[in-house]
Amino acid sequence: ELVVICRGGDTHWVTLADTISQGRVAGARVIDLVPYGRLAREALAARIAAEKARDPLVPVTVIVPSNYAGLSVRRALAATLPVVNVHFMVAARLAEILGAPTLAAEARSPLTPWVRFQAVRAVLSEEPGVFSAVAGHPATARELQRVFAELREVTPAAKQRLARTSPRAADVIRLYERYRVLTSGFFDEIDLMDAAARAVANPAAAETIGAGILYLPRKLAPALQRFLAAASAQG
Repeated sequence: ELVVICRGGDTHWVTLADTISQGRVAGARVIDLVPYGRLAREALAARIAAEKARDPLVPVTVIVPSNYAGLSVRRALAATLPVVNVHFMVAARLAEILGAPTLAAEARSPLTPWVRFQAVRAVLSEEPGVFSAVAGHPATARELQRVFAELREVTPAAKQRLARTSPRAADVIRLYERYRVLTSGFFDEIDLMDAAARAVANPAAAETIGAGILYLPRKLAPALQRFLAAASAQG
């Protein structure tokens, strides 16, 4: 089961709560829409206490929006609530714990920023197309690297539509697809999150996580939605 505590008070966060409750994160429950600060911490403390009512050692994993937020809320809660076997971590760290072993077993390595940059330079050197005049400039590779990150979760149909809009767009999509081939032996954050979504179906992994609490999320990227949906289904 996944419990979600969202910020209340403005349209963005109410919309986020609706996204969760209307099924994009199937099985999740929004238990509160609260402001930042004391009321949010009180809502979190109440949920942790409820999860540990029968067994104070049951694991609870709190997915926090940042490492700083996790440290801050842990310190605040520790003053009034036992936080034994309560883990505070960002979603990316939880995905790493759950998903990295599977990807490592496939002999895939992390797609580091340096590898990304070199892969972009490689595709530019092969067939730069409209970028031929600036293919060797580092700024070109950096900008394409940024664009490729934005294309990562774009559907094939959407990429095809984008490619038809202009010769420049067509070359960007062509270069991106070649980049994906060159980096197929590596894994990025989205691969990691998807591997974690598969791993969470393992009873041992689900037991390690215990009750999941998504605390004051800022946004729900598609890969994170898939992971949270998988975690919710284990409740």
